[in-house]
Amino acid sequence: MVANVRGFAPGIELGVSLSSEGPAEVTLALAAGGQVKGRIVDAEQHPLKGQARIQELARQELPAAASEILKAEAKDDGRFQIERVPAGTWTLGVTAPGYAGQRTEAEVRTREPTVDLGDIVLERGLTIHGRVRTAAGAPIGGAAIDAYHGDDGGEARARSEDDGSFVLAGLQPGLYDLDVSAPGFARLRKQLAPGPDDADLVLSPGGAITGIVVEEGDRPVDSYRVMANLDRSRGASNASRSVGSPDGRFLLEDLAEGTYVLQVLAPERTPGSASGLKVVAGRTTDAGTIRLGRGGIVRGMVVDQGGNAVAGATVKAVGPGDGRQRWMDLNTTLSDSAGAFEIQGVAPGNATVGAGHPQYAPTETTVMVEPAKGPSEVRLTLPQGGRIEGSARRREGTPLPGLSVSVWTPGRRVVVSSGLDDVTTGSDGSFALDHVPSGRVEVSLMSDAGPGQSVGIQGKAVEVREGETSTVEFVMREILVTGHTTKSGAPLPGVRLELSGDYSSMS
Repeated sequence: MVANVRGFAPGIELGVSLSSEGPAEVTLALAAGGQVKGRIVDAEQHPLKGQARIQELARQELPAAASEILKAEAKDDGRFQIERVPAGTWTLGVTAPGYAGQRTEAEVRTREPTVDLGDIVLERGLTIHGRVRTAAGAPIGGAAIDAYHGDDGGEARARSEDDGSFVLAGLQPGLYDLDVSAPGFARLRKQLAPGPDDADLVLSPGGAITGIVVEEGDRPVDSYRVMANLDRSRGASNASRSVGSPDGRFLLEDLAEGTYVLQVLAPERTPGSASGLKVVAGRTTDAGTIRLGRGGIVRGMVVDQGGNAVAGATVKAVGPGDGRQRWMDLNTTLSDSAGAFEIQGVAPGNATVGAGHPQYAPTETTVMVEPAKGPSEVRLTLPQGGRIEGSARRREGTPLPGLSVSVWTPGRRVVVSSGLDDVTTGSDGSFALDHVPSGRVEVSLMSDAGPGQSVGIQGKAVEVREGETSTVEFVMREILVTGHTTKSGAPLPGVRLELSGDYSSMS
């Protein structure tokens, strides 16, 4: 919890526990606070522009709201000063463009409110550096270079200078996925590893696709999302844009040459598409008119096992061929106080309709949508589900705290989140999951591998019964695998090795 009052240091209380047994009482004491200051320099003591941000209190991560308050910018002289810092032991993250960040600690005491950290030296560390240019050799300034390290979720960003040069610094060993973009050019994706060699990033002129989106009666659709994929490509869209246009027209720019398929999604309408769109560098391809249908209506009730209305349940309908909508907010609504709901614009055919609520296990069913026959009626009954309890420990009995536990239900489309957020094993290695759908589920033990990244350690199948508690125990043993890598008989350093098996991967 964070309280921010003008003239005082923010009041911060971490680890507040909530339960259904009653309200949690929290007292946030406000004081004037102190100052944390210092200077950011490079290895040659040259001042650096950058930022200092407090990230942790007593080694516990701060909420984003608190970290946003407790930060300061370093200007040309490299000096920063964070004001109104509460008393405590803090961890600062110090960063500057083109340099590896550094963490440092500061202890603010009530009797000694000013803490001077002196010079904080940032190193270049491992880098990817080089030049962004056209095929003719002309430099491209202002290009955005984003680098992502898949192993640990690390990332770095840079912009090319007027001469096209760039530096991505503070990197980890291993391959990075680079995403390079600049206005007027097609996006470039490339894999590179840090090293001494210059990277040569060549951008080609991009093409564009335009078109107009209408509904019945050729009325323009003024709000929608348009996505473009290279034909036969898999994975994320090559381009995606939310459009707000009174005349229904869109323009997707900076596309690489190739043949594209478009998909258009809009609330309360069936998806539209266009295919075989050939994009040529420097030219605009007209997709013509893309028509969206009104589709059918799915309506009904959400109730519990006793037939009582469930208000505030999330209900979603996904029609045939609408796989992309599973991960979007389209065709989604909440049940009202009487448990009733209505969703418009569902594609004709067999639709999957699901409902979820934090106090129940999720449910889903199929319904035939035939717009000519009127609304399709469905009744969704939310069960309580079962409970899974268990623990994670090493073979000798030592608990494994701080690991994530997730549940997957095979055979379900899972059009609505079950509310089964991943839980974390406690200090004794124990965990519990409530409102798990009955039937066979897969329980996975996961380890954090960086921001937004996790690695599967072990998984087990569990049979869950309505109203009952199932147990699962994860027991880990460490296995040492040794060896050496060579190329033509010579040692080969810097190679990343990965060992994987059922339900697990280690690197």
